Amino acid sequence: ALAIDNITTDSIAFHWSPRGEETEWVVNLNDSIVVTVTDTFYVAEGLTAATSYAISVRAVCGDGDTSFASTATVHTECTDVAVPYLEDFEDESYMCWNILNYYTSTYTGIYSATSYATSGSHVYRFYPGHSNEPVFAVMPRLDALADKMVSFNVCGSSYVNVQVGTMASP
Repeated sequence: ALAIDNITTDSIAFHWSPRGEETEWVVNLNDSIVVTVTDTFYVAEGLTAATSYAISVRAVCGDGDTSFASTATVHTECTDVAVPYLEDFEDESYMCWNILNYYTSTYTGIYSATSYATSGSHVYRFYPGHSNEPVFAVMPRLDALADKMVSFNVCGSSYVNVQVGTMASP
């Protein structure tokens, strides 16, 4: 099984367990061969922050005989976001948002809603199911925020209660 040991903004460290007598493995990132190794650990470096990577490790069992040992999808850590900052939920940058939903809801997430979007065609929809169930969207940490203004657009039904604040540690 593939196990993730450490994730940073530009690296992912991982290891795996052999399934047999193999002594060589091929490490793939996003379906591209990165390296062939003889150890059961690897650190992928030089990666891009806030990016999803598909990792697969396959054993080399003989000439032309390889089999996938394990796979995992991992997201590199986010960096502080430079201001000015605009989030339109059109690409993977929203992965740096933490959504804290204390109740089960199938209606919270990224949706295509051109009529509500400020730009592009996607919005983040909060629908907790009941008016008293809080859902928090914690945006990425911003650098150099002193003397800056934060603004956002909100659309909703009659029971929408939007609160804006800061958190020391989400």
